[in-house]
Amino acid sequence: MFSSGNVDERIRMASVAQRHEVVVDMFAGIGYFTLPLAVHGGAKVFACEINPVAYTYLSHNCMLNQVTDRVVPLLGDCRKVAPQGVASRIVMGYFDSLSFLSHALGVLKNEGVIHLHQKCREEDFPERILKKAADIAREQGKKVELLFNKKIKSYAPRIIHGVLDIMIS
Repeated sequence: MFSSGNVDERIRMASVAQRHEVVVDMFAGIGYFTLPLAVHGGAKVFACEINPVAYTYLSHNCMLNQVTDRVVPLLGDCRKVAPQGVASRIVMGYFDSLSFLSHALGVLKNEGVIHLHQKCREEDFPERILKKAADIAREQGKKVELLFNKKIKSYAPRIIHGVLDIMIS
């Protein structure tokens, strides 16, 4: 969580959202990405978290950071609790985000940006991950455009954690 790559990504999240933009953080945890989006970006964030202990800390962190007016913590599986058709931006900070991408597409208003994190073989990043994302989007009549990609950190020999920013239309 606190590797230099993760810290850089957290800082980047503080600058990507626009004031009053609606964001859904599908794997909020204690608010690692949610809080910078709300505090520095001024975004309205729906923060989904399945772990009750992490959810408690998320709620507490929202109070400490005085963003309870901008963050709505949601306890439960993001596939069930994420509001549908509301977001212009989605954060998917989970190592296997591709498995949840079809659900994320329903969370978008019509189009928007998804920050898709994925653990994968180094040689698969970003091309193969982008192709898989495009295939999932195509099944729902959507298109994918790559806006940004970055290797966040090494996870194991020849395995990386990377992020793709993709525009869905």
